[in-house]
Amino acid sequence: MRLRGLTRARLLVGSALSGLLLLVAVASVAAPSAQAADICVAHPSDPSVVCVRNNDTTVDACDRDNDTHRVYARLITEASSPSFQSPFYDDNGSNPGCGNFNFPSRVLSVAVCVQTEGCSAFKQTGPAAAPIVPPPAAAPIVPPPVAAPSGPAAPGESVIYAAGDISCNRPQRQAAQRTAQQGKKVKTCQSRATYNKIRELETQRGNPGLPSAVLALGDIQYEVGSFGAFLENYQPDWGPLKPTTFPAVGNHEYETKDAADYWRYFNTYPPINQTPTNGFGKSTQGWYAFNSGSWRIYAINSNCTDGKKMAPTSCARGSAQYNWLLRDMRANPRRCSLMFMHHPYWDSSQDNFNTPKLGPLIRLFSDRGGDVVLAGHAHDYERFARSNPAQQEASPNARGFRLFIVGTGGKNLRPFARPTKKKPNPIEPNSRRRNNTDFGVLQLRLGKARYGWRFASAYKTEGGVFSDAGTGQCR
Repeated sequence: MRLRGLTRARLLVGSALSGLLLLVAVASVAAPSAQAADICVAHPSDPSVVCVRNNDTTVDACDRDNDTHRVYARLITEASSPSFQSPFYDDNGSNPGCGNFNFPSRVLSVAVCVQTEGCSAFKQTGPAAAPIVPPPAAAPIVPPPVAAPSGPAAPGESVIYAAGDISCNRPQRQAAQRTAQQGKKVKTCQSRATYNKIRELETQRGNPGLPSAVLALGDIQYEVGSFGAFLENYQPDWGPLKPTTFPAVGNHEYETKDAADYWRYFNTYPPINQTPTNGFGKSTQGWYAFNSGSWRIYAINSNCTDGKKMAPTSCARGSAQYNWLLRDMRANPRRCSLMFMHHPYWDSSQDNFNTPKLGPLIRLFSDRGGDVVLAGHAHDYERFARSNPAQQEASPNARGFRLFIVGTGGKNLRPFARPTKKKPNPIEPNSRRRNNTDFGVLQLRLGKARYGWRFASAYKTEGGVFSDAGTGQCR
């Protein structure tokens, strides 16, 4: 593949593995001149290349072989303070791939790193380039931190965020404050931190305004989802995101009769520039759809159980919700589509929140080419491999969806299932990444035929910062 004119890929973001030592090769970018030449840095022992295009603000990172090494681009721009680092790696660590980064300011230096391998020596790349001073040999360069996608979305693309299980009530917040005053690590009530993370990521992308969409994955306000609690607790934290927030109704919303206060709060000011079908759903419904870029997004009411405090919502084949989803997917065919809800179809938490009653809706979505499913309810983060509704890993060319559980919006975190004699392996099939120590949000870049994801940690309760990122194609 030629270096100039590399195939433009969707922005891909990633993270370094914990404890991974990376060595880098750095090239400085010359000041603008009459010459229009790409500046590239190659890895000496791996067919991987990072290039700065001749407009000084676009960077390509390419992994060209089929090994399991991941490729990272470490970037510094004029706007960096003290430096902006953007990592990249291919989809699954074993296939070739390229990532494209666009920056609002000129790129000053770029480095290429390969997982567990060294890089070339420093390289002079332009006649007007400033002298390059290598870092002290005794100071190893640690894996770059996870950073946000940079630059505005391309036509047909959007960057959205998702998390559920978000806001504590007043007594819970007061308890968290007392813990903090005692100098102890606070492990609850971090909705302000997750809100700040969304704003931070958008600022890093050069967007001072609101993101395209924020998906609130249910159990948005604890414990009973009353209107007063929404105003007192959720509004000061995530409330500023409300103009572009699309919620899914959770079980705690139904702690008030028919979840009436949930609809009262969110339907007062619907999202700007969007008209979701049926508002956010009637009090006996709760399903709707909207577009984000080239994607069709479906909100599902996953409260499929009839109970004293639960809405009599049916997820069965032939139900009102099922028929609506079928009609909408027929009327709005898309190459890429996403479904979000509160309850997970399966999960590996200690609480075992598998929801088989969602099966008809999941199968319909998957059979008609659905790509991504988001859920909360389990207070942790878990990503599954692309799977079919029977929980079998989907082959590359087969239909299947990737399930993300993002119950890390701020309330608290819960353990994963532990092995027992009866069930020595309690982790659900195809579970690929799990974390229950970091509050955070899922960042998704939705392109015309593919997507990228990254879990962005907002507050860690122990250990090092967790991250997870990758890309996928719409099938």
